[in-house]
Amino acid sequence: MKRKKIKSKIEKKFNSLSDELKMLPTKSPRDHDMYNLYYKGKMICTFQISRSSREFGKKLVSLMARQLGISSRQLVGIEKCTFWAKDFVRESRLTS
Repeated sequence: MKRKKIKSKIEKKFNSLSDELKMLPTKSPRDHDMYNLYYKGKMICTFQISRSSREFGKKLVSLMARQLGISSRQLVGIEKCTFWAKDFVRESRLTS
């Protein structure tokens, strides 16, 4: 999974579902991009994307997916355009 590609896809998809889901950048350390994820106006998690590598391995993908309450396969689906914001709202353990 490419870092820049997943970053742009997540930002676009999570901020496109009317006002239900918003991912807003927050103050970040130098080695991560940090976001607060809001669902229906309530912050549900802080999500970070590492800047340390251009390509993410299985372990890092798994950790990022866990932060979002979805599976690694679903996070990869965001990058490949097979998993959308409406799917995230329906599937994530954070939005239930």
